[in-house]
Amino acid sequence: MVDRLPGRGVHFLHPIGLGQGRLKRLRLPAMGRQYKKLGQEAVKQNRPYKDYLLSLLEMEVAQRDENTQKRLVTEG
Repeated sequence: MVDRLPGRGVHFLHPIGLGQGRLKRLRLPAMGRQYKKLGQEAVKQNRPYKDYLLSLLEMEVAQRDENTQKRLVTEG
């Protein structure tokens, strides 16, 4: 799946053709919420695709860590 940035004629690929629904099904909700935004930023910054994917994964892990901390505080 390919998106075009408005007025720029530049493309970025969604992570291996995955859309928000598939990422949700894989239980990667943070990636599903942010993949387009991070993809557009990666194109603007001329970042390699692997760096884009790494950013998505790091964001998902950070969100999970934050959720775990909140749950532990609530349960504690």
